[in-house]
Amino acid sequence: YEGVVVLATNHLCDLDPALERRIALHLRFDLPDAEMRERIWRALIPKEAPMAHDVDFERLGRDFSLSGGGIKNAVMRAVRRCALTSMEISHRILTEAAREELEGRWDGGNKRIGFEGMAVQKRKDAFT
Repeated sequence: YEGVVVLATNHLCDLDPALERRIALHLRFDLPDAEMRERIWRALIPKEAPMAHDVDFERLGRDFSLSGGGIKNAVMRAVRRCALTSMEISHRILTEAAREELEGRWDGGNKRIGFEGMAVQKRKDAFT
């Protein structure tokens, strides 16, 4: 391949050393600070969405050290939950979704995503 390839990971320590040697340029993107996270929370929820009056974007930005992608995942989780139950998007629902995102849960339950989650599930299955 003669073009440019862009790779991104949140788990640099999991890269194979042989692959890492072949990457010509490494750029580090730090997590957004609390103010930027607040702006991301605000930007990802449409103004016309049914919002409860208790949503505190400043607090969400301050309390949850998520990446922009993590915030997007939390918002999508909360919006799906509200759409399925015909509820307004509330601070409590956004907080639950943010906690689940930080914990790596993808279904609101105990299942984890990624290879670690698969390995944990396989170990559990081996004992049942």
